[in-house]
Amino acid sequence: MRIVDSRPSHHTDILLETLAQAEASGVCSRDYGVAEIRIQLAQGSADNLATADALLMEGLLRYANEIEGQNTRERISLAAALEATDFRRFIAELAPTDPEYLRLRNALEFYHVVTASGGWVSIPSGPALKQGMVLAQIADLRRRLAITSDFRGGDLKSMRFDGELDAAVRRFQARHGLGIDGIVGKETRAALNVPVQERAATLAANLCRYPLIAAKQHGTAIVVNILGAGLKFFRDGKLMFSSAVIVGRNDWPTPIISDEVSAIELNPYWNIPPRIVRNEMLPRIVQDPRYLEAHNIRLLSERTDPPGELDPAGIDWKSVGTGPLPFRLRQDPGPENPMGLVKFRLNNPYHVFLHDTPTKHLFDRSKRSLSHGCVRVQDALQLAALLLEAGAQAPADILQKALNDGAPLTIRLREPVPVHLINISAWVDEDGTVQFRSDAAPGANENSCTATVNSASGII
Repeated sequence: MRIVDSRPSHHTDILLETLAQAEASGVCSRDYGVAEIRIQLAQGSADNLATADALLMEGLLRYANEIEGQNTRERISLAAALEATDFRRFIAELAPTDPEYLRLRNALEFYHVVTASGGWVSIPSGPALKQGMVLAQIADLRRRLAITSDFRGGDLKSMRFDGELDAAVRRFQARHGLGIDGIVGKETRAALNVPVQERAATLAANLCRYPLIAAKQHGTAIVVNILGAGLKFFRDGKLMFSSAVIVGRNDWPTPIISDEVSAIELNPYWNIPPRIVRNEMLPRIVQDPRYLEAHNIRLLSERTDPPGELDPAGIDWKSVGTGPLPFRLRQDPGPENPMGLVKFRLNNPYHVFLHDTPTKHLFDRSKRSLSHGCVRVQDALQLAALLLEAGAQAPADILQKALNDGAPLTIRLREPVPVHLINISAWVDEDGTVQFRSDAAPGANENSCTATVNSASGII
């Protein structure tokens, strides 16, 4: 069965229109061969129509594959598609109908409208702009923020930076993951001046990736948006828990990986990675020989099985070389332990995992790229309780008893829980707020993290 037979059909028009709109929107593929299809149709010979038919069929399969985020070549029934009473509806229903997807699609359509109307004005370089100032470029700032509904006042010509404009700048900073101070400094000015076409491309890229991301949320899984510094836990597709997280620094990024939580460690030890030992611990130990004792850190031999405890006084700390360390440092559980009260054990080549933290005040920051690669979870005990609730062969009160006892305890889960560490650089909140996050470490992924995420367990 063909889309184009002896002449172009109603199906041809609908599918060609759909592919042309998909190309124009920038979602997924930017080239479904629409120009070539039109040439073949215009020439009109039997061979031309056969070529056009093949190109349309391939375009339909590729479009369905990309917009649904899965391989539809074997799943989609072309015969059913072509025999559909309402072919336009059939094509429209290929797209996801999740509210998150629709909000993102609507945002992209709005940014296309802004692009078509000429985009937005650039804020000229100059001094940092803040409340109380009067400058000509402040009127530009008002007009720029009004386009994206950050500024909700009526006077777009005023050159005064008033409280209303301060609130608008803070709204803009919040939805771009910037420091929220109401001041248009270098970073905020750069974000304001990102062209609308680039913002639309970011929305389109995330819209294209949405089906793949949504698939990770349909079952039971933990999904961490590294760029958004947020975590969600889904059980059977239902959102059970969400929290802020702290992720890797720009020079030590959290890798993009999929893994599983196989066990939960309560009152965990911290096995300090060699890189942290060399870069951060050794200078402190040299300066203060009692540093290890003062911080409940034990020196363990790597040359005995099981590792025996060594006397720090027997090590010439100043002469520790650059080769493999013949010892390791392990911090006991306690209030200073960076692991906090719970660690979610993963198994990946980067030795990155999720854990609690004693420095909970850091979750109040809008920019939370602060760790050595691991993911620190706000309200980690609540997440642990949810995982243990249905996934562990342990008494219901095991969590509280273990915390009261204070001794390290590992609880294995009956079924490992998938964990996905991903990058989402644009999304739309339920209230319609369009969120953008920039990747401060472009290309940060599994490969680029190999050199920076240390091979020893316990990275924080």
